[in-house]
Amino acid sequence: MARGILLLFLATLIAGCASSTHVSMSPSEKWIQRQGGECVGDDACRVNRLADRLAAMIDRPIRVTVVGRDELLAFGWPGGRVFVTRGLVRACSDDELTAVIGHEMGHLLQDGHLHTTVSLTGQPNPDREAGADAISVRLLTTAGLPSSSMRTALMKVAADQPERSPVREALRSRIALLP
Repeated sequence: MARGILLLFLATLIAGCASSTHVSMSPSEKWIQRQGGECVGDDACRVNRLADRLAAMIDRPIRVTVVGRDELLAFGWPGGRVFVTRGLVRACSDDELTAVIGHEMGHLLQDGHLHTTVSLTGQPNPDREAGADAISVRLLTTAGLPSSSMRTALMKVAADQPERSPVREALRSRIALLP
């Protein structure tokens, strides 16, 4: 009888620990879950291989996570963390994906750190977005990659937006500023 009570107590304790772990997810972990969860496998290996090339140039670690959304989006988070959607990974060439990662890192290089989440969609500050685009172009050029990759990546993201979307218009404005 005492052994049964002890086993029941241990099972309850373990279940309580498991549920409390779920409750204490960090804000970024919760956000990742809302974006479709973290994708692993070939897509994740590909983006991290591309990010490693940029990380070597700027002497900073870059952690890139692929999330399960199908829209063409990328996000930079405080501390240099970059998120790209599965849709973007699958729509872009290696050079275009490198440009996107470079754009998100451009935000980090502009400020020394990111204050808030920013995204490839160009909201809310067009000057900061254009500045990050310019940094990406410089990184691409230094890496010996075509600088036009930033333009073609943004064109794909713009084409994925609704026809009269303000985001689409903001992207078109940024594209016009690129060399």
